[in-house]
Amino acid sequence: MRYLKYLFLILILINTNTSYAKTNEVSFMSLKSSEVNLRAGPNKNFITLYTYKLKYMPVKIVGEYDKWFNIIDKDGDSGWVSENLISRIRTVITVNDTQFLYSNYNDTALPTYKVEKNVIARLVKCKKFRCKVKIGKIKGWLNKSDIWGYSS
Repeated sequence: MRYLKYLFLILILINTNTSYAKTNEVSFMSLKSSEVNLRAGPNKNFITLYTYKLKYMPVKIVGEYDKWFNIIDKDGDSGWVSENLISRIRTVITVNDTQFLYSNYNDTALPTYKVEKNVIARLVKCKKFRCKVKIGKIKGWLNKSDIWGYSS
């Protein structure tokens, strides 16, 4: 009976080990649903750390295990999300209280719209200091310093 206790303890330690498979490549994806649980480990038996409520919110993929992704959000919070709740649609999220959407890439471009914090935009492409995005039906360029969710 005493050995069963030790065996059980060892199994718990193995199951809660955070050294799961890491990806060598940094990639960004987005949340597929408007309600996604961030878990402490890579299965439903782990506690829910947080529930995201923003569909298509960008997340940084930092590891994989079985059918789970280890993610980091824009605030630096990390945990595990089931692969069926992750979308390959590339998005970015605005990080400042106010930023401007520009009509083109040029540094002389005039702002066309004011965009508030935590607006999710579909990522089209990035250049040196701006990324082209689509917010609803509106297309334009956001400064990289005003967004999170793109690869450098």
